[in-house]
Amino acid sequence: MKPMMIRNFMAVILAGLLPLACTSRMIAPKPRLGSPAHHVENGFKLLEMEKIDAAFQEFKMAQELDPGYAAAHIGMGLAYGFREEYEKGLGSLETARLKATIPAQHIEALTGFMRLYTIGNTRMKSNWLQEVEQAFEKTQTLDREAPGPHFFMGMAYKKAGRYDAAETEFIRVFEIGKGFVEDADREYTAVQKLKKSASQ
Repeated sequence: MKPMMIRNFMAVILAGLLPLACTSRMIAPKPRLGSPAHHVENGFKLLEMEKIDAAFQEFKMAQELDPGYAAAHIGMGLAYGFREEYEKGLGSLETARLKATIPAQHIEALTGFMRLYTIGNTRMKSNWLQEVEQAFEKTQTLDREAPGPHFFMGMAYKKAGRYDAAETEFIRVFEIGKGFVEDADREYTAVQKLKKSASQ
């Protein structure tokens, strides 16, 4: 699994999981050692290193400490996805959705569904892109200014070869300007190159 795919997903999860401290520099506090948040943070770091099994264990420990911690279920769903255990991944993400208590957590869970279907694509379902679009539309009823769903919708369109639609979503990330701007800029450039190659 490509490290960039994992790193991009981490960004949208961690944006909602690590609350900002009320300081002049708005520095996020480090999770307490051994806490569910600490295990989740470790899990995403391990995913970035492509140590999927070790990450899985971190998310599992977070779940055992706090079965209601939505972020742990999102991480587990992602780990299952990288293992190509898609049904289990969907189950974990559905649990995360049910455990979510605030809009940001619902958006994180829905974005997880978007990512999982993009990773699995036709290996999961022939109409995988429609599933991504449906999850995306649900995020828009919660917060149209959240950049993560737009970025990952763009990534799904890129995967499906719908380059114009992908560009539109990456441009929307630029317009929002609240995150994923560098990632969207990189992917926008990549899509333009793909379009140029396809037209030759």
